[in-house]
Amino acid sequence: MFRADFAAAVLALTTLLSPGIQRDPLVVVVNPASDVSNLSIDELRGIFLGRTVMFGGRDRVALAELDNERARFYRTALSMDDDRFKRHWIHQVFAGAAAAPPETFTSAEEVKRFVAGRAGAIAFLPTSALDATVKAVTIEGRRPTDPNYPLRD
Repeated sequence: MFRADFAAAVLALTTLLSPGIQRDPLVVVVNPASDVSNLSIDELRGIFLGRTVMFGGRDRVALAELDNERARFYRTALSMDDDRFKRHWIHQVFAGAAAAPPETFTSAEEVKRFVAGRAGAIAFLPTSALDATVKAVTIEGRRPTDPNYPLRD
């Protein structure tokens, strides 16, 4: 039994890591009451790099990240690996930047609760986790179903 379970796990992992396998695109989400419905990729970068501290012109930005998707998001959205992103935020904090680094959550449900409970919250999720508790934002006017959506990998 153990060998069969182990073999199935190895096969599943190999399938996930194989090139050419399409993963669920990431979607940027905000509080449902937010006026923001579209962001350019430059605006998204400014927000997640702490250059933009006010969101939608009235609310303080509150960043959230999903732990098991953050490396993929920072690679596709910011062209940064996870280590470079962390170093960027360490520098921001020590430089006394007004922005705060993202809060990290281990489940999509926790991310959605965070975003739904804060006016200026923004985060990213796999599209399969999207529900009515948060509002999806288009990027460059494109939805995750668009083949040219910028957050596909």
